[in-house]
Amino acid sequence: MNVLLTGATGFLGSHLVPELVKEGCKVTCLLRPQNKKDAVSRLRESLENICNDQAMVEGISPHITVLEG
Repeated sequence: MNVLLTGATGFLGSHLVPELVKEGCKVTCLLRPQNKKDAVSRLRESLENICNDQAMVEGISPHITVLEG
Protein backbone atom coordinates (compact mmCIF):
# COMPACT_ATOMS: atom_id res chain seq x y z
CA MET A 1 0.00 0.00 0.00
CA ASN A 2 1.19 3.52 -0.77
CA VAL A 3 0.50 6.32 1.70
CA LEU A 4 0.89 10.08 1.21
CA LEU A 5 1.49 11.75 4.55
CA THR A 6 1.64 15.44 5.32
CA GLY A 7 2.89 16.65 8.66
CA ALA A 8 5.38 13.81 9.06
CA THR A 9 7.64 15.91 11.31
CA GLY A 10 4.80 16.76 13.69
CA PHE A 11 3.82 14.76 16.75
CA LEU A 12 1.30 12.43 15.11
CA GLY A 13 3.05 12.17 11.78
CA SER A 14 6.42 11.27 13.27
CA HIS A 15 4.78 8.44 15.21
CA LEU A 16 2.79 7.28 12.18
CA VAL A 17 5.73 6.94 9.78
CA PRO A 18 7.48 4.04 11.57
CA GLU A 19 4.17 2.28 12.21
CA LEU A 20 3.08 2.55 8.58
CA VAL A 21 6.43 1.14 7.42
CA LYS A 22 6.11 -1.74 9.91
CA GLU A 23 2.72 -2.52 8.35
CA GLY A 24 4.37 -2.80 4.94
CA CYS A 25 3.40 0.59 3.51
CA LYS A 26 5.53 2.71 1.24
CA VAL A 27 5.27 6.19 2.72
CA THR A 28 5.60 9.41 0.74
CA CYS A 29 6.00 12.45 2.97
CA LEU A 30 5.24 15.96 1.77
CA LEU A 31 7.41 18.33 3.79
CA ARG A 32 8.61 21.88 3.53
CA PRO A 33 12.12 23.07 4.23
CA GLN A 34 12.36 25.13 7.40
CA ASN A 35 15.06 26.98 9.35
CA LYS A 36 17.66 26.38 6.62
CA LYS A 37 17.17 22.59 6.88
CA ASP A 38 16.02 20.59 3.91
CA ALA A 39 12.98 18.34 4.19
CA VAL A 40 14.97 15.09 4.35
CA SER A 41 17.08 16.36 7.25
CA ARG A 42 13.99 17.50 9.13
CA LEU A 43 12.32 14.10 8.74
CA ARG A 44 15.45 12.18 9.74
CA GLU A 45 15.85 14.34 12.86
CA SER A 46 12.21 13.81 13.78
CA LEU A 47 12.45 10.03 13.32
CA GLU A 48 15.66 9.85 15.35
CA ASN A 49 13.91 11.63 18.23
CA ILE A 50 10.93 9.27 18.10
CA CYS A 51 12.72 5.97 17.46
CA ASN A 52 15.74 6.54 19.73
CA ASP A 53 17.50 3.98 17.55
CA GLN A 54 19.71 4.90 14.60
CA ALA A 55 19.52 1.36 13.19
CA MET A 56 15.72 1.52 13.13
CA VAL A 57 15.79 4.84 11.29
CA GLU A 58 18.21 3.36 8.74
CA GLY A 59 15.95 0.34 8.37
CA ILE A 60 12.79 2.30 7.60
CA SER A 61 14.44 4.99 5.45
CA PRO A 62 14.37 2.95 2.20
CA HIS A 63 10.58 2.73 2.51
CA ILE A 64 10.13 6.50 2.70
CA THR A 65 10.11 9.04 -0.12
CA VAL A 66 10.31 12.72 0.74
CA LEU A 67 8.77 15.38 -1.47
CA GLU A 68 9.77 18.93 -0.70
CA GLY A 69 7.08 21.50 -1.23
